[in-house]
Amino acid sequence: HRVLKEGGTLLIINYTGEGMGRVDKVLMFFRFTLNFGLPPGGSWPITSEKLRPLLREAGFRTERMELVKGKISALYARAKKY
Repeated sequence: HRVLKEGGTLLIINYTGEGMGRVDKVLMFFRFTLNFGLPPGGSWPITSEKLRPLLREAGFRTERMELVKGKISALYARAKKY
């Protein structure tokens, strides 16, 4: 089933270890698993290098992607369906 029609906008905000030190990555993983359980194997953490081709293969053109840094890092992406 099609979720977005052509020209529709997809927004993604996802936790990532990108741009974080080793200790912060371990602490983030611990907090994540306490709240959500273990992530599926090989799918986490998502990085911009992994996300761009996934979006392209799914028929999206990336308009903006940035790393949002704070206590934890998150990857923000905005893409259009073509």
